[in-house]
Amino acid sequence: NILQWFYMVLLILLNEIMSKFDNNYQQFITKKYENIRKKWLSLSKIIGKTVEIQQDENITLGKVNEIDKNGHLILTTSKGEVRISCGDLKYL
Repeated sequence: NILQWFYMVLLILLNEIMSKFDNNYQQFITKKYENIRKKWLSLSKIIGKTVEIQQDENITLGKVNEIDKNGHLILTTSKGEVRISCGDLKYL
């Protein structure tokens, strides 16, 4: 029956999600932060993109080089390298 099939697929999916979550959580509680960061960076699509960051009245244009260990975006701008901790981001 279709309902039983749906529940079986749902249980398989939830089991996979929880397994991935547990793996990441174990890395977190054992302070393997660099492993988590590397995985995050491998999935990030922002590296290499040109962006505009608005922080209050200030606007910064640049190319994203990396995300540092503190989560800041590192941009190359016309004025050199800039570290961004917050702001409204727009892809250009």
